[in-house]
Amino acid sequence: MANPQITDITDVTDGAIVSTEWEGSGIFDVLMAAVNKNIEVQYLKGRLKGADYATVYLGSLQAVLAESTQYVHTERQLVLDEEKVRLSKLPSMLK
Repeated sequence: MANPQITDITDVTDGAIVSTEWEGSGIFDVLMAAVNKNIEVQYLKGRLKGADYATVYLGSLQAVLAESTQYVHTERQLVLDEEKVRLSKLPSMLK
């Protein structure tokens, strides 16, 4: 079975700093935007303070990066699997 590689990082992130804010539409960018907003709400409500904020942010960053790359890998694997099934049906279609 083929092992798809992430050779184009823009599937994970195409973000850039725009007017002092990070903007992007890759899976990492979208998930981190949601996480950042949630962490901000928790901070503003006083649920996260000091070192807890840094711990939660770092843990979230690591989790989102891992899940983002896994998502892209799985998505590519599904495409390859679909192509394999399609190609396996060709011989019977040619008869």
